[in-house]
Amino acid sequence: MRKLILFLLFFCFLGNTYGQKLLKVENVYAEEDPENPQQIIISFDIKTPLFVDWFDVEIRCSLDGGKTFGTPLQKVVFKSEKYTGTSPVRGYFRKYNNYNRITYTKPAISHKAYWKVLEEYSSLVNDEIVFEVTVKRDENKIKIQDNELPRTVLVKGGRLIYNDPITEQKDTIVLKDFYMGRYELTTKDYILYKIYNKKVDLKVIDRTSTALCNGTYDLYKGLCKWMGGRFPSFAEWLYAAKGGHKRKNFIYSGGNNIKKVAQIEKDHFRLAIMDDKRPTVPVGQKKPNSLGMYDLNGNASEVVTITRMVRAASEEKKKRRRRKKRNVTPLLKKVEDFYVTGGDMFDAYAKMRLDALYQNLKMFEEVDLKFVGVRLVKDVPRWKGSYTNILASDVRVGQYNTQVTTSSFQLSSHDISNAAYAQFLNFDMALPETYRLSRWIDLKGKYGGQKCRIYFKDGKYLVEAGYENTAVTFVSHLGAKAYAMWRGGRLPTEVELIQARKQKNLNDRQVALWCQDGYQLYFLENLKSGETNPVNIKVTGKHVVNDLQGRRKGYFSKNFYPEVGFRVVLPKE
Repeated sequence: MRKLILFLLFFCFLGNTYGQKLLKVENVYAEEDPENPQQIIISFDIKTPLFVDWFDVEIRCSLDGGKTFGTPLQKVVFKSEKYTGTSPVRGYFRKYNNYNRITYTKPAISHKAYWKVLEEYSSLVNDEIVFEVTVKRDENKIKIQDNELPRTVLVKGGRLIYNDPITEQKDTIVLKDFYMGRYELTTKDYILYKIYNKKVDLKVIDRTSTALCNGTYDLYKGLCKWMGGRFPSFAEWLYAAKGGHKRKNFIYSGGNNIKKVAQIEKDHFRLAIMDDKRPTVPVGQKKPNSLGMYDLNGNASEVVTITRMVRAASEEKKKRRRRKKRNVTPLLKKVEDFYVTGGDMFDAYAKMRLDALYQNLKMFEEVDLKFVGVRLVKDVPRWKGSYTNILASDVRVGQYNTQVTTSSFQLSSHDISNAAYAQFLNFDMALPETYRLSRWIDLKGKYGGQKCRIYFKDGKYLVEAGYENTAVTFVSHLGAKAYAMWRGGRLPTEVELIQARKQKNLNDRQVALWCQDGYQLYFLENLKSGETNPVNIKVTGKHVVNDLQGRRKGYFSKNFYPEVGFRVVLPKE
């Protein structure tokens, strides 16, 4: 007969996750189940200021006092022991991809795991059993599309013809270049804002991937200012919603079918967990517009500004008269009003039409803030680095010297420097806690006497003295691509680097360079008019690197290397 003999005093390790110690496992305790001697009850508390949609919970067992642990236990049934709220579903567990997953919880909720030990072990006779409970927030359950890309999109300026919301007359405005958020600001942005300003309020921290809403004017303004930006003007917002310099004449932002581009009421209830009524849902779940921006229709309404000119105060006029100045133009001053765009997920579809948005604007103080969010806008900085014109030419590649005719473009004159990349990280607010930072650059990279020269201190990315103008390294292919997108360009193709070398514009190279693609000899030698040169990296996981001698090599795209940097191609202006 199988036996279960346990010493009642258990050593219990606890797991800490989420990096900022916002998620803790406490009060871990194990005991025999008095009602079922073939079962062990492992009790633990999860303490967090977050309202979390999904936890992944793992319990491991050690039979040697914690020196080694086995694989996660599978024969475990979880139950929540107490609830904080009116709903009976708080802390509900379910099995998902071999994880024991909590679908929803609130701060300081207790759980018990009932381990059917004899279904995994034929016998268990030990007095040095140690349990390790680890809990982590599942970042992939609700995946934000393109969350590895820069958070803002460069919108090239241009002419916008629209109905002025103040005069209700057709007007034309010429906009300068600006950056606008790929998503509405999320609750995670707010959490980081509170953490870095040491103002964490456990009562108001909410889910991380949902669009931030229900904020006051001062809160939104402070958050945008902390992130180095501001509210968009209505003209900027409408221009970007229409697709900006990549404009397409769609009814809604990104298409004519609202169900494909906007989070609307039916989607809200589909995504809502159990009976949890929430005014917004996770961002980036639908199709983006031509600029790569999400949720410009649906989800939360967004704050915009409208500037109008008004006459100066009467006292100013009197002072002017006293000075006996004649023919003076009446003093005017700018007044900035704050409005909310029509189009949260509960609005009628007609209010989301781009050609009617000016009719649906409402003053900020006149709306229910529960449905109002904000999208960050930033002015274009003075970029670091210079660019050189590369002329169109014929390039010969491959063993048969296949001729490829290339177009003209602009190429960064030097390898992208540490100072330039640090500027990008600071602009993007890619804090060390963010997922995309971990995919872009290894700040702790160190190999063969080389190291990453960028570091994070006091809320900013800095460069070690003397290394500002040296090439940035320990950047993945994705990190190089993200910088190029932020700069308004892309990585060079392998053929373009051959073209630049032919024109002697690849001098002063310090490192090997990531390429956007690599030429495939068979493909080029059978090239048809109008075809492109795609390279499928899903098979090998590699991208081409062009070394200092111009030789091609395959490097793993997700890895960080001490000898690999990159340059950027911009369209010819």
